[in-house]
Amino acid sequence: MRKVFLAGVVTIALLVAGSVATLVALTREDRARPGRAAPEAAPGGAPAGEENGAPDAPPPGNPISGFAPPPAQPTPPPAAAAARAPPPPAGSWEAVPITARARSLGRQGGLIQARLNDLQDDLRTCFQADVQVRHAGTAVSVVKDAQPMDDAGTLVLVLQLEGQDGSVRVVDAPVETRGGAGDELIACAQDFLRGRVLDVPGTKPGTRTRLLFPLMP
Repeated sequence: MRKVFLAGVVTIALLVAGSVATLVALTREDRARPGRAAPEAAPGGAPAGEENGAPDAPPPGNPISGFAPPPAQPTPPPAAAAARAPPPPAGSWEAVPITARARSLGRQGGLIQARLNDLQDDLRTCFQADVQVRHAGTAVSVVKDAQPMDDAGTLVLVLQLEGQDGSVRVVDAPVETRGGAGDELIACAQDFLRGRVLDVPGTKPGTRTRLLFPLMP
């Protein structure tokens, strides 16, 4: 009986020893298994990204703590358009539409254009320097409903034509496009045209027309 008891104790001791040995072997295997690689050391001995003792900062612009970056602010709406200029006063020359071609006015328009063509030779003298000197310092009239353009090219005046009984009078000829012309040249042409009466049969008194008039040497 005593032998049986001793045999049982020895068996239990062997089982306990075997379990302890298994646990020790497993523990050593876990310690020997490679884990996460240590960060490379930066110059000076500190791990990369931890210079001055600070961990790697997240790249700029990346979400932090799971929050998305704030949405871009909408572009402010453009400034409101400036209020339109009030309509020109009734009866003023600015209230008369500008006509680009005299012939679009019908039969009277064709006659007006023919009379203006007859004036071209005399108007060309305004391109002469000695003639322009005579008009130095003379004020130049410009269209009031638009700034005269300084584009290179042709000098363009706006003839203000007022109908009379069987004729048309040039009230004024303000400049619309300078075309590089100086004030002396423009003043010469305006003085020549202002007040001139064109023989246009069939014209009724009181009619008003604004007509573009290019002036070339």
